[in-house]
Amino acid sequence: MKQSKFAFSLAWLAVLLIAAPASGQLVGFPTFAVPSGGDDAAIAVAGQFSRGLNTDSGENNAFGAYLIRSSRMVSFNVAGGSIRSGVGEFTYGAQVALHLVRNSNDDATISLQGGAGYFAQSATDDNGLTGDLTVTNFPIGLAFEVQPGENARIWMMPRLNWTQTKVGSDSLTRRDFGFSVGISASAENGWGMHAAFDFADLKEIVEDDVVTSAAGTPVVAAIGLHYVFGT
Repeated sequence: MKQSKFAFSLAWLAVLLIAAPASGQLVGFPTFAVPSGGDDAAIAVAGQFSRGLNTDSGENNAFGAYLIRSSRMVSFNVAGGSIRSGVGEFTYGAQVALHLVRNSNDDATISLQGGAGYFAQSATDDNGLTGDLTVTNFPIGLAFEVQPGENARIWMMPRLNWTQTKVGSDSLTRRDFGFSVGISASAENGWGMHAAFDFADLKEIVEDDVVTSAAGTPVVAAIGLHYVFGT
């Protein structure tokens, strides 16, 4: 009976938050590649709107804010967001990038990137959870970044994603493949726009002949504004 309750809770999660394994530091958002910087470190702030594009993503709206520090060797961000479509909860996270390889023109970079994200929701009579819900994401991937212009950036990042979901005292850990791609451009005054697209391939998990996590292909997209200080 305990196992069937957990399977029911995960089925509810799949409806509202299946985007969680498709995201990096923030549940319900694309996994953004942290940008590389130059010899002088750069600080930026960003805000964005994210939307799940298919049923597997939960079709949730979300709003997020990021603080980003970019340098030549190591970059990182910290972020927070709010999921608005029938959930109304907050998500938090951070991400670090080690910039491993640069070409001779300094306009192409390969980076090893890893992050962690967290989401929690209390069980209520309205949401059908059998216990308090927490989702923790641990994505790691290689980001490939090119700069076709001084203030423009195109990137893509395949990744592996470890996601632990807990409902009450029960837990489930899954490992999935994901892929994200994005573009950003900034003006000389520091203001800019960015967009990203995220896809994940979630495999079905069966334990003791019970489907505890369904297969899915959540797709999430985001668009936002950013400001780079000191430009």
